[in-house]
Amino acid sequence: MVDSTVSVIWDPPQHYNTFSLIIDRCDASVSCKRIVRSEDLHDHFNFTHYDEGWSPCTVYNLQLTGRAPTSGLQPITDEVYISNKSASCYISEGLILSVGLPLLALLLLGLLLLLCYTRRQSPFSISRVRSRLYSRLYSQERYQHPVHAAQLPQLIQERQAEEEPFCGEFQRLERLAIDTIQRRTDVAELPASRRRNRYKDIVPFDANRVTVTPYKVDGDREASDYINASFISDLHSGHPRKYIAAQGPGEETSPAFWSMVWQYKVRVVVMLTNLVEGCGYPSLKCALYWPDKVGDSRRFGDLEVQLFDSAEAPHYIVRKLDVTHKREGTSRVVVHIQFTSWRDRGVPVEPAQLVQLVQVT
Repeated sequence: MVDSTVSVIWDPPQHYNTFSLIIDRCDASVSCKRIVRSEDLHDHFNFTHYDEGWSPCTVYNLQLTGRAPTSGLQPITDEVYISNKSASCYISEGLILSVGLPLLALLLLGLLLLLCYTRRQSPFSISRVRSRLYSRLYSQERYQHPVHAAQLPQLIQERQAEEEPFCGEFQRLERLAIDTIQRRTDVAELPASRRRNRYKDIVPFDANRVTVTPYKVDGDREASDYINASFISDLHSGHPRKYIAAQGPGEETSPAFWSMVWQYKVRVVVMLTNLVEGCGYPSLKCALYWPDKVGDSRRFGDLEVQLFDSAEAPHYIVRKLDVTHKREGTSRVVVHIQFTSWRDRGVPVEPAQLVQLVQVT
């Protein structure tokens, strides 16, 4: 990659002579846009594109698919991220010390003065304001009783007393995995379905996959009812479709995601990832499938989604969304809870964070 030119060169596997290339550009504001979709590159093993939207802090996501029409081999796909970040994208340590620390000191001083003034006016005003903010979306007691690490042993004992021990639950999970690991994934491996999968090795089984109203994405000749989502049963109540586990939607699959939410009357969406994660070379984990600012609306097919309330806690953000079906003329409220402390390729630092998230949901 030189200046505004993106050059891609690949070594073709044997028998593969037809390729398709997709390039998505993500800028510093985490806004991604598809800039290249090139199909049927016959006997060409390189591609050059001049990007007018290039900036010094650009990240490119390249997806290359190879096909062997005459040999009957299955298509293969590879994906790579290219970062164009230069030194100007990062703030130097000296600049942080010379500018950041004085600003931080002024901010702390202002907060201290505000605290003193508020306490003189009313000793309970701060807690009252905080309670009002949190109670906008959820009942107040859920925020007045956070879970601390010291409480975990007691919670575990209560859990073991009410139900079976954790070791028994893991044994049941192992048996369940043995029973289901051989289930077929024929639908998820169809060419039209592969375009809807973020990862080729994380797909739903045919037996418990979620079907949606058929829709098209770029490259489709026919509409498909496939979405990367699975039904999860509740063993205690016996409900076979108690929950839905879905991948974070991309730009092309966001309309299908909201169609699924509407079709199955989903009231709460729990998101366990940030939009972009990774150190050094950030990776786009999920599209922004909701309006970013309170009061804004976005249209996804027949559905219009409006963000009308939002509250932020230390480890999660709770949003309220009004979803309106334009043809039916009906609306529903969907609560969106985004857990922001689950690190990429890691686990939450404190188990209490997850326990509190479960209590909130």
